[in-house]
Amino acid sequence: MSPAPKQTIEPDWKEFLRFGEALLSQPTTASQCKVICEWIETKLTASADVWLARPFYPLPGENNFKILPSDESPQILQECMEKRQPILQNHPGASSSQDQEFKPQIAIPLITQNHLLGILHVLRSNGKPFKPAEIQYLEGIASHAAMAMQILRQASIKKWRLEQLSLVRKVSSEVTRLRNFDHFCKHLTQTIRERFNYFLVSIYTFDPLSKTLIHRASASKNEIIADHSPPLQIQPGQGIIGQVAATGVEIVAQRVESDPFYRSLPGWEIVQAEAAIPIQIGDRLLGVLDLQSDEKDAFHDVDLVVLHALADYLAFALEGMQLINGLEKRTQQISALLDITHKLTSILDFDQLLGEVVQAIQQHFGYPYVHLFILHIGRRKLFYEAGSGARSQALEENQVAYDLDDPHGIIPWVARTGKTLLANDVSNEPLYRPSDLPPADTRAELAIPLAYAGEILGVLDLQSDQVNSFDIRDIPLLESLGSTIAIAIRNARLYRSEVWRRQVADSFREIAGLVSANIALPDLLERILNEVDRSLPCDASAIWLVQPNSEKGSSPNLMLAAVHGAPAKKVWDVIQLNPVARQYLLEALNASAPLIRQPTDPIGPLGEALGFPPDYSSLAAPLRAGDEPLGLLTLAHHIPGRYGSEASLITMTFANHAAVAIQNNRLFMASQEQAWISTILLQIAEATQGTQNVEELLDTMARLIPMLVGVRKCAFFVWDENRKIFILQSEHGLNLARTGPLTFDLTLPLV
Repeated sequence: MSPAPKQTIEPDWKEFLRFGEALLSQPTTASQCKVICEWIETKLTASADVWLARPFYPLPGENNFKILPSDESPQILQECMEKRQPILQNHPGASSSQDQEFKPQIAIPLITQNHLLGILHVLRSNGKPFKPAEIQYLEGIASHAAMAMQILRQASIKKWRLEQLSLVRKVSSEVTRLRNFDHFCKHLTQTIRERFNYFLVSIYTFDPLSKTLIHRASASKNEIIADHSPPLQIQPGQGIIGQVAATGVEIVAQRVESDPFYRSLPGWEIVQAEAAIPIQIGDRLLGVLDLQSDEKDAFHDVDLVVLHALADYLAFALEGMQLINGLEKRTQQISALLDITHKLTSILDFDQLLGEVVQAIQQHFGYPYVHLFILHIGRRKLFYEAGSGARSQALEENQVAYDLDDPHGIIPWVARTGKTLLANDVSNEPLYRPSDLPPADTRAELAIPLAYAGEILGVLDLQSDQVNSFDIRDIPLLESLGSTIAIAIRNARLYRSEVWRRQVADSFREIAGLVSANIALPDLLERILNEVDRSLPCDASAIWLVQPNSEKGSSPNLMLAAVHGAPAKKVWDVIQLNPVARQYLLEALNASAPLIRQPTDPIGPLGEALGFPPDYSSLAAPLRAGDEPLGLLTLAHHIPGRYGSEASLITMTFANHAAVAIQNNRLFMASQEQAWISTILLQIAEATQGTQNVEELLDTMARLIPMLVGVRKCAFFVWDENRKIFILQSEHGLNLARTGPLTFDLTLPLV
């Protein structure tokens, strides 16, 4: 067999020039490495391999290289990298195994401008050692290769930087024209994914209310995301993204299997590397930019520099959009506040006002459940007055009310303390009390006190079926709205009170006119009760009069003179059969001021006759003429706490008018009676002077006496001394058909 032709390896500057030109014509590092290996294999009977060194390689967008340092590299390469000079192994060492065939090898550093770009590893499998000329030739190849690789590396980096600058400039330009942040995020994730060829790019924004990361946009390399989409919410500390949100420090996991924070999700086993960069301004976290790759060691340091710049622009965009959205929201809210204030200041009807308030709040602020509770300080209760939403009808039908002193419940607490309470998750609020009324889907609640000059008038209660529905930044505006509502409620109350007082004044004027009109007492009492019913809240009212024939020193005898709202017979039966109810009236009769019933007081006749609950409301005002008690004016209402000081004063005024009317009526009747008596006595005197005998006189007196004393029949009997009997002498109204004189003796009882 003839020997192989001997190859010429003598250094030749022309050959090196051709070699350099071949390398410079390659577009990528991988093609350069291929040319180097093929050139050496062509010139020498040996195999060649190129190992690239960090931090100069890999270049952005280039992977699948043998990179140093590496635990998988041969020992000769590690020694060459450490010493930065050629390492030759032409002969087996003392440690080499006798059974293993020795292969000469040489490692030559690729150094230019004092930068170690990599190592050229040449291995001869035929066992022939490298000659000095071959070694010199390989060193020349390594020197020219390093220079050509450096030129391509610098050109590639320059081109990449221009591309990334173009990308950054494009993103910054889009930030200045930003109108829709979601569209911007979607476009940015798609741009990053296409430019860097990542598997998945996602943007999460931080929600300060829920303290969670909210998914805003994603772009994926393939359709796997359709079946396994990224998580929509991530808690701080959960996985790599959550850890970055919790610490504000980026995490670059070149190999996710070795990262302690990585959490694999079903359908995402293809992910090999992940980088999460915080989106923040200063120390304030706004979100996280998450990058995932299906290749290991996918994130180049130079790439990360650009990604940091993009994250900064994203932070500016997010901050700007939040400011714009916040400004627009605040403008809308202020406009809504002005609109609501205008409506409130133009409405004086109390019921209409409350309805307009809840409808306007729901319309402008979009809260699903808006409720207004008004405080009745006398009864120490908060009553539902108006609302909007699915629950308002149930609240109205059930007449919902809360005790002011109830230790449980958000609404009573706000009314007691006068402080706003926000529960963005009612399950974590100890004061929250679930409602039995449908719909039972309250997840967040905000209660605002309605206060005027330090006085709590009610509570504005806002509820939502979503957790974290209320922005803490909206509370000052809503509190201002609460103050406006409180002023409007006070104005409406003043207006209603003024209308009521005018109505009461008209009633007083009407009663005063009736008193001077000298109408019959029963008609007068009926008219008084009519005006009382029109002016004061009451289910029943009654006037009781002291009977004139009551003996001094004994308990007065009360007579039911007039009653409204209850059967008269049933009320009178209560007085006859229930001494406690009678005693209650006597106490009120002797009181110096109207008696307002307390829940522990005895049940009065009106309350018992109508079957009211034990805590019903009642008011009893004495009718007096000087120090003389004439009777009582009593009112009753089935709801507790209906009567206060103002109702007491008004009732006392009605009672005084009634007392004056009764006294005037009695005086009028007495004067009429005296006048009548005087007339009859005058007629008797005239008859006495004009009669000629006793019989005529007795006939005249028998006729006049019934008119004088108010009887229907009258008779005179004359005593016959001889017969010892009384003989009928004259009569009126008896109409006796006598056959003889009517007589009787002393044995007949006179009574």
